[in-house]
Amino acid sequence: MAKKLVQYVVVDAFTETAFKGNPAAVCFLEEEGEKDVEWLQAVAGEFNISIICFLTQLAASGTDDSSPRFRLRWFTPVAEVNLCGHATLAATHALFTSGKVDSDTIQFVTLSGTLTAKRVSKIGTASTSTLQNGDALGFFIELVFPVVPISECDSENVSSISRVFDGASIVEVKKTAKDDLLVVFSSGKAVVDLQPQFDKIRSCAGRGIVVTGLAQPDSGFDYINRFFCPKLRVNEDHVCGSANCFLAPYWSKKLKKNDFIVHAASPRGGVVNVHLDEQNQRVLLRGKAVTVMTVCLVYVLSLYRCSYRCREGTSDLFGPSLLNLEKDNGTCWWSSFYENVHKSRLELRSPPSTNKERVEFLINLVCSLKGSDLVPIWELSC
Repeated sequence: MAKKLVQYVVVDAFTETAFKGNPAAVCFLEEEGEKDVEWLQAVAGEFNISIICFLTQLAASGTDDSSPRFRLRWFTPVAEVNLCGHATLAATHALFTSGKVDSDTIQFVTLSGTLTAKRVSKIGTASTSTLQNGDALGFFIELVFPVVPISECDSENVSSISRVFDGASIVEVKKTAKDDLLVVFSSGKAVVDLQPQFDKIRSCAGRGIVVTGLAQPDSGFDYINRFFCPKLRVNEDHVCGSANCFLAPYWSKKLKKNDFIVHAASPRGGVVNVHLDEQNQRVLLRGKAVTVMTVCLVYVLSLYRCSYRCREGTSDLFGPSLLNLEKDNGTCWWSSFYENVHKSRLELRSPPSTNKERVEFLINLVCSLKGSDLVPIWELSC
């Protein structure tokens, strides 16, 4: 029986620049329940990035709202989570840019209820930052998320946090309804300069730790934050959009305002534009995204891995990593693949021997493939 092709894209969220912001893999499934949870979690572990999300289109809601509806699920490498901002932004971007929807509004059915995403060209805030103009580089996506309540933290957790961030000037510690700890530093600079010790963070109560501090007045930002979650194999989530579901209410009380420009101070960095809707207890997260990997490259990687497994007779699911093979085995594998599978397609004098040459080889091969070439070998790799 023929195997179905599963489409993936990788999107960097809350950024205008590739390889910045927070990456998420977006997987399109054709039918509800097409893959079981074990398969979904296995795929998340294979990608090994902070989040992969799975999309399945649903029937119309039967109400006056004609927006397309999708089931949306989020997985870290080790567990499913019930809310994720950057992967929702990535999924929305993938749907808009792929032409899979012809609406400017999408409804996502999730473990946190039905979430709304919109395409917007401009967003109005009190800030004069040039980031507010979505016409210059792409468009903004606006996510409507629920407010996440915070509460007082017990003295034991406060003491453990003090030990984890020994030497840091901590203003207060709170607990969120999502089982994360919120740690407020005396300044945004302290958040930026923090050198996290993940083993110590892993020992703390709760799921993860969000640290935040007030930004410098001339920085163009209102507050700064970082999110650490080594228990879910995400040492640092590069831009945690959903953290603003409790950070926005917190800073709203401190700063007496409802509109914020937020800097995620991870090594990759990112920007989130946030609006707190106090009346409806909603947080609007706005940002941009960039697609950095398309479905064709993923197909080709599957072809290569399959080719290796079939020839060498290994029982490994995917065989070795293509771009990180040890020198001798890597040279042998690429030479064998080049000679036996696709040499006739490309004018190369010798097999690719460096990572740069191998990436160029992949790209050239993608351009030479026809649709009929993908299905039979994909069947073998499944």
